[in-house]
Amino acid sequence: MSHLYWEGAAIAARYAKYRPIPPAGLINRILEFLKEKYTGPLNIAYDVGCGSGQSTQFFAPHFSRIVGTDLSPSQVEQAAEQNKYPNIFYKVSPAETIPEKDCTVQLISASQAAHWFDLPKFYEEGRRALCKGGVLCMYGYELPKFVWPKDPSKEKLLNAAMMDFYNGDLAHYVLTPSKELYLGRYTLEKFNISFAPETVRDESFCHDVESTVEDMVMYTATWSGFNNFCKKNGDEAGLKLLEKYRNKLMEILNVPTSPAETYFTKRSSYFMLMGRNL
Repeated sequence: MSHLYWEGAAIAARYAKYRPIPPAGLINRILEFLKEKYTGPLNIAYDVGCGSGQSTQFFAPHFSRIVGTDLSPSQVEQAAEQNKYPNIFYKVSPAETIPEKDCTVQLISASQAAHWFDLPKFYEEGRRALCKGGVLCMYGYELPKFVWPKDPSKEKLLNAAMMDFYNGDLAHYVLTPSKELYLGRYTLEKFNISFAPETVRDESFCHDVESTVEDMVMYTATWSGFNNFCKKNGDEAGLKLLEKYRNKLMEILNVPTSPAETYFTKRSSYFMLMGRNL
């Protein structure tokens, strides 16, 4: 890819602050799947396309060594600065390269990232690096939903406003891989893990967290489509676009509080694909 839409110190900082953190139950499901067929020690896990490390940290209690990799130096630097675990290491590296010996890795995981990979090369490298019974997992989440118990009738309007922002304001800037994630939910044939006898799909995880309108607006500023817009139109135009979206949400809610003080529940629905190296 000629341009990394998640590169830069400011973008990496927004990733760290506003991107969702996967629910613990999802990580436990990955480990359960691994342990169904693999009974040896959990020595090495890779979290590829790790971004600022939100997903990497969850593996710390379970593996002797965890390596988070990303193409973006800024994201890796952000992840390393926030790292609190002595058994987690971060490095700049493509997902298609796992710098380990053959058959030595127990888990390769990719959170909200696999749509950017060269998947045939990624699968080939995964098959090489994974031990027998090792697992490759790719997971992500749909566009978050607003939950507004004070007036549920406004939820449809709020969620429509987000879709209008994604499909309307950013229509010419959202790239195909992003659509394969947020709209396609990794249902294309290419997301079936080529070396695995079966690709197991799990859509049972949903995560509700308290959030604010300002948080949701700034989350959209982490999208590759938004950063593509800024690349082509400038940061000032991007700020104006965010302000337009912020004003639309506040108009729908019609509350006296500021965007940073207007709370709601943000609901993220996850989908996950897992396959074993047998």
